Amino acid sequence: PYTYPQSAPPIVVEKPETNAEPAVFRFSGTITAKREADLSPRVAGLISVADAETGFAAEKGAVLVRLDDTLAKIELREQELALEGAQAENANTERRLNEAVELGDANFPRTERETRETAFRLSQVAVQQAANALERQREIVKRHQIIAPFEGIVVSKDAEVGEWVQTGNPVLHFVGTSDLRLDIEVPQEQLDVILQTQSVSVYLSKKHDQPINAQIEARSPKVNPNTRTFLVRLALDNPPKNIKPGMSAEGSFRPATGIN
Repeated sequence: PYTYPQSAPPIVVEKPETNAEPAVFRFSGTITAKREADLSPRVAGLISVADAETGFAAEKGAVLVRLDDTLAKIELREQELALEGAQAENANTERRLNEAVELGDANFPRTERETRETAFRLSQVAVQQAANALERQREIVKRHQIIAPFEGIVVSKDAEVGEWVQTGNPVLHFVGTSDLRLDIEVPQEQLDVILQTQSVSVYLSKKHDQPINAQIEARSPKVNPNTRTFLVRLALDNPPKNIKPGMSAEGSFRPATGIN
């Protein structure tokens, strides 16, 4: 399971010994996701399927939870039959109108033809109304599912099969696994390091196995008065699949000029 740490990891600042190599500064932080959401049902109902446990990975559009939609599907079938009936009546009124038109006013009463024209127009309206009702019911059936709004993982599940849930009550906490960032609390004394940084790399371990290219996405304009640090957010370029929100990582900053 993937959960966020209860407290921020300790800040680590490393300065290299003076030599010919450019200075590199490293700060520890936490991987975060650009998107996260509390997912709730769009209709009230009884949960019938809830197989997406904590840690479950899903693509955008995947069904995470299903509500019992038995009655909604029965109503859907009734709306389908209503549309079939309206279409049949429309075809019948159109046939009767065409007969009157073919005979012409000389051989068919004008008032009766006008009556048939009115009946045909009303049947067209009925078909459209039945089609709208059917589309509405189809949407209601879809709303008995909670789907993944983006690619991500389930961080927590707050309801189980057999529970009745209301509209707006969160059932899942879902966190995106694309567009990952590294949030770092940088000591205020290192402001010049961030301002003069030319390139940034991110490491998941201190072994420095494989660096991940990153870009400075944002710098907080305000220093935290309690910790004397400011937030720096790094956007990761093409991070590997094994990186998940909540992991610890380090940002390596290489300023454009040497900083003592």
